[in-house]
Amino acid sequence: MNVTPEKEVVKECLEYLKILGIYAYRTNTGAAEYQDRAGKKRFVRYGKPGVSDITGVMPGGRFIAVECKAANGRLSNHQTAYLRDIERMGGLAIVARSAGDITTAIKQDREMRKRSGCGETVFCQPHEPEEEGSTPSPARRNR
Repeated sequence: MNVTPEKEVVKECLEYLKILGIYAYRTNTGAAEYQDRAGKKRFVRYGKPGVSDITGVMPGGRFIAVECKAANGRLSNHQTAYLRDIERMGGLAIVARSAGDITTAIKQDREMRKRSGCGETVFCQPHEPEEEGSTPSPARRNR
């Protein structure tokens, strides 16, 4: 069985998002060890652990996060938590093994939004009930 490497899935998804008119870019995270002129080494992290391979903004302003995986790839705990946070805040979180998964996720999301009566508004996802007297989150204030 031929498995598409994850980097090819990322490339395919970025090209497809561009065709769809979605502003998206590759999000790099990781770490590296650097040595200064004096020979002192230091370890530097860049990005947040778990951030999706692709982040962007859909027409209308909604945030989208796409975690790309090869056919047999699995999400890390950090990736799962990140995608859950994006959904909770009203963004669209997708795990894609091909560009077709993006189409499927967007269609399912649109159907869910129609059924819930929120149409194309940016903030539509259900949020946990807030405690009485607490400050509403920005998403709830903008409804």
